[in-house]
Amino acid sequence: MQKLESIAFAKLFGTSVYETAILLSKIKHNFWYRCLEPEERDKLIIRILNRIDSEDLSKAGPEGKERWKKGWQENLDNFISNNYDIKELTPKYIRPNEPIRLFGDYVMPHDPNFELNFYTVLRDWLFRYLADVDAIYEFGCGPAHNLAALAKMFPEKELHGLEWVEAPLEIIKLLAKKYSYKVNGHLFDMFSPDEDLEVKPNSAFLTLTSVEQLGTNFEAFLQFMLRKSPAIVVQVDTFLELCDPNNLSDFLNLKHNLRRNYLSGYLTRLCELESEKKIEIIKTQKVECGGLYTSAYSYVIWKPI
Repeated sequence: MQKLESIAFAKLFGTSVYETAILLSKIKHNFWYRCLEPEERDKLIIRILNRIDSEDLSKAGPEGKERWKKGWQENLDNFISNNYDIKELTPKYIRPNEPIRLFGDYVMPHDPNFELNFYTVLRDWLFRYLADVDAIYEFGCGPAHNLAALAKMFPEKELHGLEWVEAPLEIIKLLAKKYSYKVNGHLFDMFSPDEDLEVKPNSAFLTLTSVEQLGTNFEAFLQFMLRKSPAIVVQVDTFLELCDPNNLSDFLNLKHNLRRNYLSGYLTRLCELESEKKIEIIKTQKVECGGLYTSAYSYVIWKPI
């Protein structure tokens, strides 16, 4: 068995051992794992390839709206039926008890919730970039699990969750009512951004594994963000430009994401905008830890100029 400790987290997050040591001193999660035996690894790769080739594999894009409507409704129903337990807001695509990607290979965690716990640590660490803003807008907020975490960390800030289906807005209303969080919900379609959305001064824009659904159709949303000119933008997702096609895990990630029409060309476009002096890219980091089929936790932090 091996364990993710401060040195590994520093490498994954692109920061110092000192910073991650302080962070981990406050965390009690189990980050032990074991490397797969060769036969296990071979079977797992065959499983991944079979999924990539499956005719049932859903695709990103506007036509997937009904699928998300059903998924977030399930979270809403579970939230209500379990006495408004925040844990019921965890998206179902974060699957427990599965092998994960780690540093270009596959490993088996000891804790069934290793991926969820890792994502939580990464998310909360990235939230430090939001400390100086007055309002935070999460686009593609899903079942509002990130907004609940933000409300606990920054109870004084004004929070906004934006989604293109109704169920997350009902969850947000319940979070405001049951927990007194300063959070508001808005219908918003990233494929066709609402220019009438009021954005408060000194705001942050946040997307956490949501822009993947835009595929190559991200320009309208990107231009919307530029026009609204937030103080900072924090985005976590799979950025194909960071994948190494000569690494098997990255190669399978590329195949999977392209097969599903996930986000493609986004970092390249941000670099173009930076060369045009329209934005400043503060940090880009390939986070080499993630789910079985896609490594969705890399991040880019930027701001309009």
